[in-house]
Amino acid sequence: MILGVCAAGVGYWLGQRSPATHTQRTAVATAANATGSTAATASASAGHPAAPAADAAETPATGRLPLAEIKAKLLELKGHGAFGLSFEEQRAWLKAMIDLDPADIPELLDFTRRQLPRSLSSGLQLQLLSHWADREVHKAMAYAKALASREDRELGITIVARAWARQDPKAAADWVRQLPKGRLRAQGLSSVIDGMAARDPAAAFELAESLGGSSFRNDFLQPIFKQWATQDPAAAAAKALGLKSREARSRAFEAISSEWVGRDPQGAMRWARSLPTGSDQTDVLMSLLREWAENDVPAALAAVKQLPEGPEKQRAMTSVGSSWSRQDPIAALDYATSLPAGADRAQLLSVVLRGWSGNHPEAAVNYIQNLPPGVERNMLLESVIQTVAELAPQEAARLGALMSPSSLESSIGWISSMLARTDPQTAMEWLKTLPDGEARRSALLSAGNHLAAADPGAAAEFANQLPAGQARDEFVSNVAANWGHADAAAALVWAEKLPEGQAKENALNLVSSHWAHEDPEAVIAYAQKLPPGGQQSSFMLNSARQWAERDPTAAQAAMQVMPEGASKDSFVEGLVSGMAQNDPASAASYVATLPEGKAQNSAAVSVIREWTSTDPVAASQWAAGFKGEARQQALDTVIQGWSRNDPQASAVWLAGLPEDTAKQGAIQNYLNRLSVEYPQHAATLVTGLTDEAQRTTAIQNIAKRWLLTDPVAAARWLNTTPLPKDQIQQMLKNGKQ
Repeated sequence: MILGVCAAGVGYWLGQRSPATHTQRTAVATAANATGSTAATASASAGHPAAPAADAAETPATGRLPLAEIKAKLLELKGHGAFGLSFEEQRAWLKAMIDLDPADIPELLDFTRRQLPRSLSSGLQLQLLSHWADREVHKAMAYAKALASREDRELGITIVARAWARQDPKAAADWVRQLPKGRLRAQGLSSVIDGMAARDPAAAFELAESLGGSSFRNDFLQPIFKQWATQDPAAAAAKALGLKSREARSRAFEAISSEWVGRDPQGAMRWARSLPTGSDQTDVLMSLLREWAENDVPAALAAVKQLPEGPEKQRAMTSVGSSWSRQDPIAALDYATSLPAGADRAQLLSVVLRGWSGNHPEAAVNYIQNLPPGVERNMLLESVIQTVAELAPQEAARLGALMSPSSLESSIGWISSMLARTDPQTAMEWLKTLPDGEARRSALLSAGNHLAAADPGAAAEFANQLPAGQARDEFVSNVAANWGHADAAAALVWAEKLPEGQAKENALNLVSSHWAHEDPEAVIAYAQKLPPGGQQSSFMLNSARQWAERDPTAAQAAMQVMPEGASKDSFVEGLVSGMAQNDPASAASYVATLPEGKAQNSAAVSVIREWTSTDPVAASQWAAGFKGEARQQALDTVIQGWSRNDPQASAVWLAGLPEDTAKQGAIQNYLNRLSVEYPQHAATLVTGLTDEAQRTTAIQNIAKRWLLTDPVAAARWLNTTPLPKDQIQQMLKNGKQ
């Protein structure tokens, strides 16, 4: 993947720069007007964004590094990555990237893709594309849209859309909204709202509200209200109070609290106390006090002492204690131990020790070890073990020896995971000392990925020494996944020597997937020598999918000379799945040329699955034409992919299909998936169920949820259903309780 979401290497410290370092454009023109060229006009008509007007006052940066020198220095980082740079070296590199001539960015993007390892290039390419979009959004979008891999292409488009929204939010939003409904449109809107929030949070909120879908909309609330609170906290708070969902209000209030308390803690507290009494007010108070204590513990503590006695005051004290423990753990600990024995003292001690262990794990561990055995020490052990494991895993292992077997079982995963990250050899030696049981299995599962990534050969040898069982099988899979990514050939040699069984089968499947990405033809040659069965089919499918993404013509030619059989059927399924990644319409046309039968049906479903994510309307039209046994699976595949992104449009499409058993099954599929989250859309389909028992159950399920969120609309709909009147009245009565 060209533009993988990775913050490693140069991408990490480039990511620290603010978008404000770039010249912001205040005018937007079409690509044709900005360039005056026929090519630009064609680009705009093909769906590219309008180009920001050139800033005549902008002059080339002085002290700019030559492109050749930047390339040379990037190559020097291949061995150790950017984490080995000093702070001043990082700043120098950051300046070089910011000063980069936009005309040089395409060449540097191609250079990083070809010459740098993925761990170093991925984050860098993200930042380069974003930097380019800040300067020349239409050219950056054209580059992103031309990327070969669908995953890279969609990620690139969303990055450019975010930069565009910082320049002209309305134009960016209008452009993204004209995209076909599906994954790309959803990702693009997310990026636009993110960029828009920094400039006009009220408009960003209105756009998010217009999209529908509570889970999708709620994802934007915190960034929107955080930006809004920096500009007008009172207006942001008023808007947040009007949100119907408690989850939505909670996210918005938390974002507002974190900003408001830093500017005006007393004003923020007055706002919190003015909220209606209940869980919203309590949550806001806790958030405010926690943030306030980060800057001024005495003031926050004084505010807590003014609260009336009760659970709210106890929670507030705990919230302040968490911040206090990080700033002055001894004073916080003295205060906690001065409280009378009981749940309040134990809870505050737990919070203080967690904060203390985050900065001084050895001191916190010594304190706990010196406590007398008992309930309080056991509780404190459980409360700090995760924090200690992250910072000092050897100390956490020492604490583990004090814990009861049941408590250790829930914490051992953290210890083994962190120990494996920092000292793989010690981790393997420690794992050998653990007794058989669920705790050991949990430890092996948690440590597997880290051990395999650090030294796959040593991890493989360790796996060979483990006793047979589920824990070993899971550990073997972790080794295969990591080693296969780093060195597929060596991992394959190891996997082939494993004892016959599920562990070997899983390992070979995982290795084949990575190997197919590097050399699909070699995987096919290897697979054809395997005995018929699931292993051979898995190898054929993985290799065909990877090959078709890169060179569908060559993959199709290879398929033509294969002997008929299960392995060829698997290859065909992988082939069309890979083709559909980049061009689902062409993949659909290719499927139509295949002989009728099971292989064609499986291939068709693969195309529908990919196509629905990018163009559900086209995919649904194609699926609706299916006949026979493949029709049910085709309709279900469309609904599974389309209904979550656009429940209304998918319901309308489904209702308009001709009546048959496949439609009935698809309706039931829709209702099972969406009756809880979108009862208003599910209600439009329920009367289409011909089975009376299924229809009655579906009506009851929809009404139960809908009456909680919109009782008026739900009651109006219920009275139009064929349910008996007494049953409807009982459901309405239950809904009011």
